[in-house]
Amino acid sequence: MTAFPRSKTFRLFRALTWLALVLAVLVEARFDYLRHLQRASELFPFPRALDVNGDGTFGTVFVEDRMRLIVEDAGRRLLDLPYHHTDNTWRTHVGARINHGATRLVLFHTNPPERIMREVYAWNGSALEKTSWTLADRQLLDAFAADDDHGTLHAWLVWWLGSKLLVVIVGLPWVAAWMIHRFDFEKSSAPIPSPPQDSSG
Repeated sequence: MTAFPRSKTFRLFRALTWLALVLAVLVEARFDYLRHLQRASELFPFPRALDVNGDGTFGTVFVEDRMRLIVEDAGRRLLDLPYHHTDNTWRTHVGARINHGATRLVLFHTNPPERIMREVYAWNGSALEKTSWTLADRQLLDAFAADDDHGTLHAWLVWWLGSKLLVVIVGLPWVAAWMIHRFDFEKSSAPIPSPPQDSSG
């Protein structure tokens, strides 16, 4: 019976395999969470109805002339910002959150790519004003970045694929050694046939 499964090398590959599995699960869970948050919170496609000032009457979030993001409510233009849309993974991302009854608009903008804009606007009782991020806002900004070519989408795809390849790379030697061990164990445990007895005398 081979001693390899009891060796330090075998135990090392076993530990690395479990670590790789944990890493793959964590990466998968985080990426899935960000994608779910992005799809649940993003205002896309336009136009979208949104009660910005909390009066129970819905305003509108829409794109004007393909280059301006407009927010209107109660007959007032509350926001007018640059907008960009190359494709579904390179565009201005706009999300809405309700925090204690007040609407917060979260924007992630990557045009030009070297100037990434992360902005949050909140209703202050009379207008939408730029404000600092909260932890929940940051989660949504991270979700938008994970869905954008000029955000962290490519990095997440590398982590997603790399973590699964790591499981295969470190797991195969462990599985192969375990199978060899099992084969040798079963072979060595097989009963040895008794020699035939001489019945002539």
